[in-house]
Amino acid sequence: MGLRRYDIHGYLAVETNMKKVEIPRYFMVKRPIKPDIRISEGELGKIGPLRPLGLRLFVGDKVLVHRCLSLIDMRLVLKDLLGSGGPTEIRFNRPYRLFRELVQGISLWHLLKLIIMVRLLSSAGLTFAHASCVAIDGQASLFSGWSDVGKTATAIGLVRAGGGDVAYMAEDITIVGPGGLVLSWPSIPRRVVARPFERAPLLRKITVRGERLLPPDVKKEHKAKIAKVFFLIPGPRERPRRLGQEEAFKKLVLATDMAFNFASELILLAYSYADPSFDILSLRERHIDLLRELTSRADCIELRAPGPEGFIEQAKALLC
Repeated sequence: MGLRRYDIHGYLAVETNMKKVEIPRYFMVKRPIKPDIRISEGELGKIGPLRPLGLRLFVGDKVLVHRCLSLIDMRLVLKDLLGSGGPTEIRFNRPYRLFRELVQGISLWHLLKLIIMVRLLSSAGLTFAHASCVAIDGQASLFSGWSDVGKTATAIGLVRAGGGDVAYMAEDITIVGPGGLVLSWPSIPRRVVARPFERAPLLRKITVRGERLLPPDVKKEHKAKIAKVFFLIPGPRERPRRLGQEEAFKKLVLATDMAFNFASELILLAYSYADPSFDILSLRERHIDLLRELTSRADCIELRAPGPEGFIEQAKALLC
């Protein structure tokens, strides 16, 4: 299988042989790159001397192996998480991915995106916010909230209604940094038509998806400054409410933790436990500080409406 290469805003290069890649095509490059993260599915090869950390976890020198208890060999290897001696390497065999995704119902890309988050944070001082994002004249507006509240639909609706003045930046992940910096993660989402096996735990992740919600050539902004953070609350419509910095900060942290909390991922916790050079607690503090600074620089507003149409209407009135 051929290699796919991604350059994330010039801060992080990722190389993988996986067929399904949950990194926006916007970042794909054809030229050879020196990867910061190498993701490989296939044969694992020799790993080196290991000692048990737990029943399923084994560690060596900057290496962690997660092995599922089974008659089938199912393993994932995480090597040099901070990239101090070369690229971070994540290797796993196909049975491991299939077991995780089909039996446990957990996309392996959830872990891979957390590792990307850790590398961005540790090397570039950037982190993820769980929010969609649009930009107008270089000023970014984030839309945060709990899962399935309508973050994507709100951003898409504003871009569609903007007549070319509203640029698309992110569907579910927005990269943020110091000084109110906002960087895009411009996945082009598809409409979810149905979840035919919603009641079957092993098949719950299977969805039937419809057309793209935005054309691939929609106007995009890759870099902007924070202007507003909207918090979307479903329910009876009320007037928009401005939030104090502390309330907005807590909401943004909690909404982000719900989807992207690297400090709660077992494999990353175990790696930090075994390798003192990866101080997961200090890195977590840096992540929280960036979200605090973001909300301190933004006009933070709570929107209450029955659904995305109401959020779009309220946001338009405040952005135009």
